[in-house]
Amino acid sequence: MCLPYVPGYFVMGAVVGAFAAQKGLSFTEAVLMNALVCAASAQLVALQLWTDAWSWFHIPAVSGVALMVN
Repeated sequence: MCLPYVPGYFVMGAVVGAFAAQKGLSFTEAVLMNALVCAASAQLVALQLWTDAWSWFHIPAVSGVALMVN
């Protein structure tokens, strides 16, 4: 019954993986993000807000926006 959804999961996983690689995340960081955040839309939002220089303000801001998306 869930077989029609499988291609969509593969496409979304490829999009999130490509976007994570574009932002400079390592394979381990990308896998950890997939294990901790179980919503692809929240992952895409978090990756969109990803910066190289993090401050203590960025962590709750990205977390809050990701929670609002879900």
